[in-house]
Amino acid sequence: MPLDKLQHLTTKSIDLLETILDNSNIPLTERAEIALRILEIAKSVQATTQNPITSANSNIVVSATPKIPTFIPNYSQSNSNQNQSQILPVNCLQIDNFLDFQEIEIALTVAIKNKNNFTDSSVHNKNTNRVKKFRQSLVLHHKFYPELAKSIQSKVLKTLPSVLEKLNHPNFSTSNIVIQLTAHNDGCFYTIHSDANTEMTATREMTYVYYFYQEPKSFSGGELVIYETKVEGNNLSKHNDFKVIKPRNNSIIFFPSRYLHEILPVSCPTKAFEHSRFTFNGWIRR
Repeated sequence: MPLDKLQHLTTKSIDLLETILDNSNIPLTERAEIALRILEIAKSVQATTQNPITSANSNIVVSATPKIPTFIPNYSQSNSNQNQSQILPVNCLQIDNFLDFQEIEIALTVAIKNKNNFTDSSVHNKNTNRVKKFRQSLVLHHKFYPELAKSIQSKVLKTLPSVLEKLNHPNFSTSNIVIQLTAHNDGCFYTIHSDANTEMTATREMTYVYYFYQEPKSFSGGELVIYETKVEGNNLSKHNDFKVIKPRNNSIIFFPSRYLHEILPVSCPTKAFEHSRFTFNGWIRR
């Protein structure tokens, strides 16, 4: 197979991997097998070339996909220091007025129009019978809104250099930007977790969450809590400090994906889907 064809398929596989692993309708064992096959393809391409590839999701030119480690305790830490204890202080940035009025209207239309295309959210490395105790929400994948997804990804990419500077976060080469639309209605939540603590999620470097909803606001709760995180080898735990982020309409929050965080329960008395707390959220991968 031509090298450029392999590179193209590898890039598409990264996006496919996200979709497959988040699809709770596919048995966990099948998702694991598919993920391993995709990783094998990525490693074979890495072994034959160091040329740039282009992300199918965001049209970003990036370096060839690196070998994915089992866990990365620190993006700049050497292997000899991986077992040392480290405290990650709370570090995040919230930006208001991220989209213009017309884009917000389009986003709301997309969310409400696709009500029946949302699926239950899933989580990595969790027994499927216990997922509902860990997370409750609905998710809509970017294939249902490709043009809007590209527009938001482009704005996220354009904003990233300023974000990294303000957060004093090391620069990194971006491989792709994953995006999904999530709906939190009455009783929805997401317990404490990290977005980058498994082999499959290790290349997630920065998490972003864009909030939008109908005005006047018909729900309460749904705050994002980011915790000061203690790293001990491969283990993460809450430390002393934390920050509560209110889901302000048309604002976006950025924070390092490794940080422990949670979404507090949402209260939506009407239970109407259109009154949900909506987000475009995802991860910027190195």
